[in-house]
Amino acid sequence: SMEGPPGQDLVTIERCCLDFDGGGPDDDGLLVIGVPPDRIVMAAIYETGDGGQPWFDRRPSRRTLR
Repeated sequence: SMEGPPGQDLVTIERCCLDFDGGGPDDDGLLVIGVPPDRIVMAAIYETGDGGQPWFDRRPSRRTLR
């Protein structure tokens, strides 16, 4: 189940523009979806494309899914 105890929300954490796969330039992103404090529901490494220049801001983001 992706639901936590009542009152807890899913949280996404995204990190961008590092070399997670060891294949060269800083062109990878990491997305983790979890339930605080310690449950990971899904994690994915993806290619940002454009040599590490994604369409979104490079700052890490933390968003709560409702």
